[in-house]
Amino acid sequence: MNEIEKPLKSSNMHEVVQEWYANYVEVEQETLFELILAANYMDIKPLLNLTCATVASMIKGKTPEDIRKTFNIVNDFTP
Repeated sequence: MNEIEKPLKSSNMHEVVQEWYANYVEVEQETLFELILAANYMDIKPLLNLTCATVASMIKGKTPEDIRKTFNIVNDFTP
């Protein structure tokens, strides 16, 4: 796998990494986060970089409200 450019040039992983790797991380959110935890635990840096870049691509270009919807985050901040 080639080095992933930072910052990401696109929110589409097919434009960021080779096709096989982009297809590999096209999974449900829960599975993606489990892959991140596993890659971190087993110290597999390329997989950790790929999965974290996938999460970053899911965030790229979105408003805070869109990000909350994507990741089911409750906005419980009260000033």
